Amino acid sequence: MAGEFHVPLASLSGLADQLAALARRAAGTRDQAMVAEVRPDEWGLLGYACGLPMSYHALADAIHRELDLSVSFLDGAAQRLAVTVDSYRRADQASVGRTDILERRIGGSAQ
Repeated sequence: MAGEFHVPLASLSGLADQLAALARRAAGTRDQAMVAEVRPDEWGLLGYACGLPMSYHALADAIHRELDLSVSFLDGAAQRLAVTVDSYRRADQASVGRTDILERRIGGSAQ
């Protein structure tokens, strides 16, 4: 039919799964970054005198925030896409039922 609108639900569902997998991977990276610490004695006196521990912690905090944002974005996008797929699926099912009713009312059939 010309002008037909089609949403590839299997493709969208697959994309939602891929986004969820990326979110899990990003969460793993974030979790590893959270436990990766440099002990204070590893900076040495010169490093400590130059302020390296403070710079490291400021940068680490910024990286942790960015990783949190990445996980939140990917997880949210996966969830919203899954909801979209479900909404389209329900709309398709409802339209099939309405089409059947309409065909019966006008005396036509899909035979």
